[in-house]
Amino acid sequence: MFLTVLFIIGITSEGMTGALAAGRQKMDLFGVIMIAIITALGGGSVRDVLLGHYPLTWVRHPEYLLIVSAAAIITVSISGIMKHF
Repeated sequence: MFLTVLFIIGITSEGMTGALAAGRQKMDLFGVIMIAIITALGGGSVRDVLLGHYPLTWVRHPEYLLIVSAAAIITVSISGIMKHF
């Protein structure tokens, strides 16, 4: 349970980082969400493929896609208010 919480915190923060980078490039909302998902779940997907763990983590738990998407939307919404970051 504790590792699951840490994993969710990790993918959320990585998704927020990707959303900020995509927002700085003036991408639309779809692009921001896609970059956030790729940033958050890409490294774990590579890890799973190299270790032979199938199905991939985000395929086994599709709610991770929703968590990262929500984090990206919230990040882009709030980033307009917080210009100094």
